[in-house]
Amino acid sequence: MSMDRRKPLISFIIVSYKQESYIREAVEGAFSQTYSPLEIILSDDNSPDGTFAIMKQMADSYRGPHKIILNKNSENLGIGAHINRVMELCSGELIVGSAGDDISLPHRTERIWDEFLSSGKRAMSISSNGLVIDEQGIGYTYITKTSNPSGEIVERDRSEEISFLNINPLREEDYFPENIIDSQYILHGSTHAWSREIFDVFGPMLTPVKYEDRVLPFRSALLGEIRYIDEVLVKYRQHRENTSRLEMSAEMTRRNTFENEAVYRNWLRDLGTFETIQADKKDRITLMRRSLESKLAGVRRDMMLYDSSWFRRGMAIFNELLSGMTWKTARKRIGVFLLPGIYDMYIIVRYGKKYARRSRGDL
Repeated sequence: MSMDRRKPLISFIIVSYKQESYIREAVEGAFSQTYSPLEIILSDDNSPDGTFAIMKQMADSYRGPHKIILNKNSENLGIGAHINRVMELCSGELIVGSAGDDISLPHRTERIWDEFLSSGKRAMSISSNGLVIDEQGIGYTYITKTSNPSGEIVERDRSEEISFLNINPLREEDYFPENIIDSQYILHGSTHAWSREIFDVFGPMLTPVKYEDRVLPFRSALLGEIRYIDEVLVKYRQHRENTSRLEMSAEMTRRNTFENEAVYRNWLRDLGTFETIQADKKDRITLMRRSLESKLAGVRRDMMLYDSSWFRRGMAIFNELLSGMTWKTARKRIGVFLLPGIYDMYIIVRYGKKYARRSRGDL
């Protein structure tokens, strides 16, 4: 029997918060989508600026073929809870996600649908490559320093290779749920599209979760396939509000510890749900659960350390060294827990400025 190729309704969602400088371009990208039938959900997380007013004005004046649904949350929910709310509003078989500061190319939804079909409709998550742009929409030049055969330090322009996900598609085994537990990140949320099924089966995400692009791919790997399209379908904007020179700083490490705790709890809950529908995979699920419980215990120990005195933090790290911790890991933990100011200065000096701006032209 041939596969049913009739096009279903797809939901294109824009979730925004305080993005009045960029939201117009994001909405224009949604309106430009060539796929049909398409519903577009414009949802604002109670921004204090003019983001929602711009969305409403554009929705009111839209005369195109797509159905428009407008939403403003009565209170600020945060990313995870905001995605949960939008899932209550949309009706599509696939959901194409977008932030209020990014720009989707017109054929993005069409290509995602094609990839979904080519998977035999088994793809639960689909992501793509994307071009990194700045506040003005200008592409970045990515410069790395390498040594030539004579030992001189030379700069290499890797602009044409730039990808915030991966330069080449991952191996199939990288998309196994066990490997997602170990690698943590396998796709970038700005390019992510997912099947409604992962919410129908697992329900809403835990509301402490901030990064849906960690929870949803894990669900997708449990239920089906994850696909990657090695084409630029999104312009991903980096600006002062969504990036920091100190992404590896002591404070960001602390925040990530608390985020990891929420993600691990969500993964454990999803494993429990999966076990009820795939009892024949109990041994595999048990191994994943043990790995997650170990990771959860580790982050909870670190959460307790953050609430401890400086002396107790130092003694804990000393005991970890005696227990076989590598010196490389110990150096970072000493910096994060005991000397955060010095550690942050090291990060600035070591990783500093990665990108230099130049125009890459229009796609």
